[in-house]
Amino acid sequence: MDREAAMTRAPLKTSTFIAAVLATVVALGTTFLCAVDLSARRWIIEHNAFEAFASPDGRYRLEHAVTSPDFHWMRLYHGDNNEVIADRRFWGEVPYRIDWYEKAVSVGGADELTISLPPHWWERWTAKLP
Repeated sequence: MDREAAMTRAPLKTSTFIAAVLATVVALGTTFLCAVDLSARRWIIEHNAFEAFASPDGRYRLEHAVTSPDFHWMRLYHGDNNEVIADRRFWGEVPYRIDWYEKAVSVGGADELTISLPPHWWERWTAKLP
């Protein structure tokens, strides 16, 4: 009976071990990607590498920067102060245009490069992160 009980517990221990390994890999990967993003953002800020664009009505200001041929960063501000209200990083080609709409700003036309105006609560919250 003890042997049967030990065999039924073995898969539980194996699955627990696999879950712990996967959680560790995800945590390390997330930490690495955050470190890469912070490094790129620091370089942009230190070198003042932003190109600024104002909305036609003057309510918003968008700053766009390129740190490498593939990595871009855009920040959206209220037009009257320096509060960052959206912060978006993306990989890909250099945006070929910036389009201002009544309820969104689009950089390059792709969905992932579009920020709602005003930004959603999630974008406002993540814009406050370092």
